[in-house]
Amino acid sequence: TIETVLLSNSPYDLTMNLRKSETSGAEITIRTHRIRSLNMRFKINASFIYSKYSSDIYPNYGGNPKTYTAGDTLGSGWVVPEDMKIIPYYEPIASWRQRGVINYSADYVSKPLGIWFTFKAQQVVWDQNLRIDHPKTSASGYYKNGENIPIDAEISAQMELDRRFDPLDVTVDKSRSDSKWLFSIVASKSLFKGAEVSLFVDNVWNDPAYYMNRYGAYIRRNPEMFWGLAFSSKIDDWFR
Repeated sequence: TIETVLLSNSPYDLTMNLRKSETSGAEITIRTHRIRSLNMRFKINASFIYSKYSSDIYPNYGGNPKTYTAGDTLGSGWVVPEDMKIIPYYEPIASWRQRGVINYSADYVSKPLGIWFTFKAQQVVWDQNLRIDHPKTSASGYYKNGENIPIDAEISAQMELDRRFDPLDVTVDKSRSDSKWLFSIVASKSLFKGAEVSLFVDNVWNDPAYYMNRYGAYIRRNPEMFWGLAFSSKIDDWFR
């Protein structure tokens, strides 16, 4: 029944996972041996990540019902043939995001102190996304009296079922054009065989990396600075 289709408008909630994601990309890592004169080792990791979000749920109902009265003439010139209460359905919407990220790290060992330091820097080279990819504005059909009735783009326009999209949602968002940096440091010391303690500080400079998106809102790209202590140990070493 139409009440079943309109379950989302009732006082009850039904939670379902209606989206799927596919992620692909490429990665390259360059590392050095420990340089004795500096007592340091360096590593660079570069990656490209492309994520696509879509849905296999079909039909994708428009939500609110649309009511027609027999004899009415719509702005398109279409004359309603009978009293109708329908729910249009559409093709699912897809979106994507792509990012280029470079991670730099260098570790230094202080033998007199028995401490090793790891310095990390992350650079987001580019970050772009498209909220609605190849949108189809016309309805694919409508639900009426217990059945789904498919229609073409011309009928959708006549029945005024075409949906509209914000131009910003259907063009690639390049507002995060500037490189973003995030710096971190870790200091570790061995306590005994198989155990170590580490002090870590993420976002050392507490840089929020704000940017203004295309909708005029300021968005924070980095988390707040946080630090802590971490203890790690191999239990099997305790019994040797």
